Amino acid sequence: MKNISVITTIMFLCASFVEAQQLNVIQVKGNRAIVEVQTGEKLKVGESYAVGKVDGEVSLDPVAAGKGSRNYLVGLSLVLSNTKADTAGAQSNILIDTTASFGWNKKQYEYGPIASFRYTKTGSTNTETTFGIGAFGAYNFQPNIIGTDLIFSGDADFTYNSISSETLGIKSSSNSMEMNVGPFAKWYGISDDHCIRGGVVFAWEKASGGGNSVTTTGVKAVVGISTYF
Repeated sequence: MKNISVITTIMFLCASFVEAQQLNVIQVKGNRAIVEVQTGEKLKVGESYAVGKVDGEVSLDPVAAGKGSRNYLVGLSLVLSNTKADTAGAQSNILIDTTASFGWNKKQYEYGPIASFRYTKTGSTNTETTFGIGAFGAYNFQPNIIGTDLIFSGDADFTYNSISSETLGIKSSSNSMEMNVGPFAKWYGISDDHCIRGGVVFAWEKASGGGNSVTTTGVKAVVGISTYF
């Protein structure tokens, strides 16, 4: 009843807007509503509007830019593990793998730069530290706008990595190129501005160093969080 009362009030105010502004409510979900503008001012996708009065007349005014929108994003994924095989003489393996991203959301697609850091340690003598920089892109099968809680997409990212290794006190360096491609889902069930992002990707990496080249392929599951503003 509360939602119906709020919607009825909004429709009454909008019908009074210069007598030409008319909004039809198409769908209601919780405290959200999909409306259709018949005449008058055109509304912009993802924009927030305030209903008020100016000189005695009702007006629809856009809220300050960036508020209530998903124009930009900051993402983070993190993997921490400490494993050890059950074979005789096996050593523990420690892994820290994190990727941070900043991007632009153009509703149907998203893109931006990424930076990554990976640290592995095997036993007490072997370590490998990797720094990477690259870019990502995503095509959304539904426009990523306020009010859409579940979005499926096709994502891809590419990074160039600088690798420093140390084995029994002997240091070496190498580099690699890495690419991940696959389907993803973004869920905004907790907040319109924060999503849990997960997917399965085909992973490809080519490492070069010391005159040798090694290519690794496989499948990975990826989970992370993103904040939109």
